[in-house]
Amino acid sequence: MNDASRVLQKYLHQRGLSLDPAYVPQAAGVLVQALMEAEVQHITDAERYERSHARRVYRNGYRESLWQTAWGDILLKIPKLRRGTYYPQFLDSAETLIQELVLDAYTRGIDRQQLADQLRTLAMEPLQLSELADMSERLEDVVRSFREAPLENHMTGLYLDIVDFMQGSRARSLLVAIGIDEAGEYRLLAHDIVINADDEAWLKLLRGLQARGLRHLEHVVSAQDYGVRMAVQTVFPDALWTHESHFLLRERIAQHNASVLVDAISNLRLAENNADDDIWSQPRMQLDIYGSMVSEAFNWRMVA
Repeated sequence: MNDASRVLQKYLHQRGLSLDPAYVPQAAGVLVQALMEAEVQHITDAERYERSHARRVYRNGYRESLWQTAWGDILLKIPKLRRGTYYPQFLDSAETLIQELVLDAYTRGIDRQQLADQLRTLAMEPLQLSELADMSERLEDVVRSFREAPLENHMTGLYLDIVDFMQGSRARSLLVAIGIDEAGEYRLLAHDIVINADDEAWLKLLRGLQARGLRHLEHVVSAQDYGVRMAVQTVFPDALWTHESHFLLRERIAQHNASVLVDAISNLRLAENNADDDIWSQPRMQLDIYGSMVSEAFNWRMVA
């Protein structure tokens, strides 16, 4: 997995977020299907439906099979041969690599040469340029369908964040846009990897969201001011902009403290049945402390 993918995955994990759960299975299925087609083409020495004097064996349709992975069962159409059998041996050790490839594709797009280099670790013959191009286009279509999907749910708020990181020896910035819907749920809407996190970079990201249907924002919270405020006022002039660092992390602290309070209350109820005042006073004191913590945590709200 490349540096940009690691940064994005770590960022989402720390904030209790994730990619659309349907993405990895769908992208992995498309990539594996393309790899099987390429491998069978090498076995038969001819493309599907092509008549060739060099053909050693003919294809005979497909058989369906479930590939069991950590992301769920993926239905594959495994090519059949008229003589002999075909099984994609690379599947036995490809799960981790396939996951890394599709996450990299989602995070930063597809570099065909790097894709070819990574696929060399599989027990397969080297891919031809035409096969690599076809595989890349299929994967790009899946990535585009998820990253550019219309925004159907009404979002009342938007949180914009930035993470600086090193990609090899080069400095890069990860721009992140997280939507907040009417129910208060968070969802990753868009991200971008840029060299300069300036107003033009933010304008591009926000205009992309607007083109996908993001409308009628009430408020925008950002972790920085430079470039963001101008971009927000340009694309979403009716939204109220607020500067708030680590907004999502604070929300998670509030949730954590709430769970601590529930535990404290449980301890207090158990102690009420105990006649020893010293024992009873200890959880009561804890309840006062945790109560003030939770009260403070839930008071961290967006200020318009």
